[in-house]
Amino acid sequence: MNFVVSLNDSIEADEVVELYTANGWSAANKPVAHDHEEFIARASKREGFTDAYEALKLEYQLTNQMLEARARAGLTQDAVAGIMGTTKSAISRLEAVGKHAPSIATLKRYAEAVGCDLQVKLVPQKASGT
Repeated sequence: MNFVVSLNDSIEADEVVELYTANGWSAANKPVAHDHEEFIARASKREGFTDAYEALKLEYQLTNQMLEARARAGLTQDAVAGIMGTTKSAISRLEAVGKHAPSIATLKRYAEAVGCDLQVKLVPQKASGT
């Protein structure tokens, strides 16, 4: 079975920003853009990258979705931390591949903070061979 996790938009980004500013959090900082394809292209030139990436492929895919969702919502790590009632360092660990194994509950809270729903599903593996 393959395991798929995705963050699907559930509310508009401006609604998240409205919630964010209504709670008194500053939106002065802008989120850092993340280009996953560019990251992979640069990183793939390093020796041993392919094997290491394959071992953590699901984690990289999830992290990419998290960063894209946060960017769409226009939120910084500080902003997401404020919404979730945690610290920026906790969000940084959550968004770092291989550093932390978050619970489904934590991923759900993160998804809600960035205006998304969390979906988790098991997908049958494709038959190998003929």
